[in-house]
Amino acid sequence: MRVSIVPESSAEASSHFGFVALVVVALLAATSTPTPALGAGGFSDVGSGDVHEPAIEALADLGVFTGTECGDGLFCPDNPIDRWVMAVWLIRVLGDEVTVAGTSRFADVDDSEWWSPYAGELADRNITAGCNTGPLRYCPDDPVTRAQMASFLVRAFGLNSAPSAGFVDTGGNTHQTNIDALAAVEITAGCNIGPLRYCPDDPVTRAQMATFLHRALLGQKERTAEAIVISDDVPDIDLNDLSTAESVNLRSFVTGDNPLLLWFWSPYCPTCQADAPTIEQFARQNSHRVTVIGINGYGTSSDVDAFMAHFGFTFTILRDSSPWVTRHYGISHWSQFWLLDRLGNRVGDGPTLFSTGRVEELLAELEASTS
Repeated sequence: MRVSIVPESSAEASSHFGFVALVVVALLAATSTPTPALGAGGFSDVGSGDVHEPAIEALADLGVFTGTECGDGLFCPDNPIDRWVMAVWLIRVLGDEVTVAGTSRFADVDDSEWWSPYAGELADRNITAGCNTGPLRYCPDDPVTRAQMASFLVRAFGLNSAPSAGFVDTGGNTHQTNIDALAAVEITAGCNIGPLRYCPDDPVTRAQMATFLHRALLGQKERTAEAIVISDDVPDIDLNDLSTAESVNLRSFVTGDNPLLLWFWSPYCPTCQADAPTIEQFARQNSHRVTVIGINGYGTSSDVDAFMAHFGFTFTILRDSSPWVTRHYGISHWSQFWLLDRLGNRVGDGPTLFSTGRVEELLAELEASTS
């Protein structure tokens, strides 16, 4: 028989339920998990004072990690970094737009994956050739080794070769030259001393990759900030930027970062009209390698404006109305180009029709001479 115990007064009832409430609150307090405090970059698993904290914080502020988190508010700093994640981080750190679209060139990279264009961009920029052929594959879920990481960063940031760093475990390694280059600019100091080792086959953790990328980015900014000696061959002349209607000095485009491609054109020449779409496409796809500048030396303002609007140029167009710059570079007919190195020295020229093959040939020679 069930016996019901009924409080005999409202005061007793209030006291009874108050006691029960206190017990429930106490039990919840004893069993509930406290909300973890957010660390660097808004990640709860990156502790304050961690050696990799500054890099993770800095890159998180740039949006580098968006979409590559390993969980809600989690960075998983000690997990090996996958090759697909590395592609996303590296392209974002370089700061350029992803121009690759369409079908993936890699058999193991599904077009439907949001990160697929990043792997394609990495290949387009000759930073990776994939992991295997027959068919061409990228191995997106494989961890990145320390040796592979060295080659990725050296190619991405255009680092120069350097003498041996003295690592006892890199001799004969395919990536040895790039490992030495990475050490020369102090992006890595190796994995151990006594003797000095690099541990080329060890996987790179996500936290380590953040630090490597951050060091590479800081080094790039320092190298860019160094004073450069611009070639005297670059005319010290102000020209009108037709996109902004502002006066700019031609020498200001020589920054020491990328070579310059000067394309000399007029709205009236049939060759210029044929070249325009090819040059626009080339400029879009190679903005990370070369700065394309159009030099317009002839034509009425209305005709020049109509020509630019028709082809939708996204690169800088300068008006050489004198046309002093056109004569300086010996342009006798349209359309022609000159490739200048990163200091403004002439590398080579090309006549009509615009040939990406000729430009690629000159760029390859230039890149080989500075590697």
